Amino acid sequence: MAVFTYADTLTGGNLRLIRALTYYPRDFFALLIPSDRLERLAAVMRSVGYDFPDYLREAVPLRPMGAPRNPLDFFRYGKYVGEVARRNGAELLFLYHEHVYFPFGFRASGMRWTMLLQQTPVIGSLVVEGGRGFDLFRRNYREIYGYGAARSLKGYLRLKAFDWGVGDAELIAASRSVPYELEWLGIRKRLRMLEIGSGVDGCARRSGVKDHDVAYFARVVREKGIFDFLNALSLMRGKARNAYIIGFADDAMKNVVEAELRRRRLDFVETVFNAKKEEAHEALSRSKVLMYPSKMDAFSLSLMESLSCGTPAVAYAIPGIRFNYNTPAVRFVAPLDYRSLAEETVRILEEGSWEEMGREGIRYAQRYTWEEMAKQEVDALKMIMNSS
Repeated sequence: MAVFTYADTLTGGNLRLIRALTYYPRDFFALLIPSDRLERLAAVMRSVGYDFPDYLREAVPLRPMGAPRNPLDFFRYGKYVGEVARRNGAELLFLYHEHVYFPFGFRASGMRWTMLLQQTPVIGSLVVEGGRGFDLFRRNYREIYGYGAARSLKGYLRLKAFDWGVGDAELIAASRSVPYELEWLGIRKRLRMLEIGSGVDGCARRSGVKDHDVAYFARVVREKGIFDFLNALSLMRGKARNAYIIGFADDAMKNVVEAELRRRRLDFVETVFNAKKEEAHEALSRSKVLMYPSKMDAFSLSLMESLSCGTPAVAYAIPGIRFNYNTPAVRFVAPLDYRSLAEETVRILEEGSWEEMGREGIRYAQRYTWEEMAKQEVDALKMIMNSS
């Protein structure tokens, strides 16, 4: 089998790929990756202290992918990847990310293929439920990304292109939220479900003290709820003593967040941007409660890492979170309701229930191992390979 990735950063989905392939049988797959993406991925992994596994060193380097400018570029590159996979004797090509246009190229190459849907294609997830089809898509595109009607129509057409491109191919879904959300958006696909949609390494470093009341731990972007976090934190002034913002952020977002902290006079917030895993987990483990107002998730690695560090959470009850985190360590509030997010967090702090919730979170996270997740993926891939 050939596994194709174009990863060049350490998002949760890309980290999932790196950890999962570590536990695939080594004679089961060959990794295909564009040479320019491999170079950038290696640099990012070195910068944050991640080991570079042997299968990445042994990967089949594809021609540089560059920055595709239109669907035709993706089509051509997908066709090329399919042809390389076939020349290397692969029985199946596995794309480890959801993508709209690559499937058209795979089909043109004549290579049998499948794809992992780590989240709902194009839109990511549903933060607003109720309604169907384009109206539901439009409302969510606005709430998650801030896009208007024209951009929403373009996005919905991309979702329809995904539908056409996949055809009747059998795919793998990392979360039960994916078929649920696709069906509400008017799309049904043949999907094999994974029961364990993410693993976790365990907390890289625990501080042993809890001297910060709340934390944000995710990529520092709108769709992960950074501005909802700041809105909630502003309502908690005087009720939260110390807080962390922990996560990957580009220079533009770092400047925006730091300006917002000054404007709101949130001088009790410390930022830990782009830190190595040990430093990030130490800060996380010092926090009593994670506020997790993510609007886009399927099976959150950030949330699982928080639980493994003994930090319970208050989260928006989007499908990808409420379907997968059935544990007393996570309390839910209505999506987009940052006032309730603040109130529930304060309630946990005042009750002191964060201690028992934190212990429950550690127990819950121990069930989710990369080894078991990888086994489920391999089993699903073998069933697809053996099906007619």
